[in-house]
Amino acid sequence: MATKPETLFTQKVLRRLRNDLPQVWVTKIMAGSIIGIPDLVGVCGGLFFAWELKVGQNKPTRIQVYVLEQIRKAGGIGEVVTPENLETEFKRLSMAARSNQI
Repeated sequence: MATKPETLFTQKVLRRLRNDLPQVWVTKIMAGSIIGIPDLVGVCGGLFFAWELKVGQNKPTRIQVYVLEQIRKAGGIGEVVTPENLETEFKRLSMAARSNQI
């Protein structure tokens, strides 16, 4: 059975985070655990981040958007990450973590 595009993208993102950012702790949230919780949550350089991963035409649900907004209001990074914006979000996380390191 072929691996879903979402799974391949998640594996790529996790590998990249763990290999390129030594100051990162990240985990994959199991689908359906708690509705609205982003796919990946972690800490990078003392900064909390949560990424909702989307591939193709998939869009975040209203509850996912709400949770990401709440994370940002609380001082964390909460973003929808796609293959198209992965590099931008990766650089943003890396720079924010470097300036926030405790």
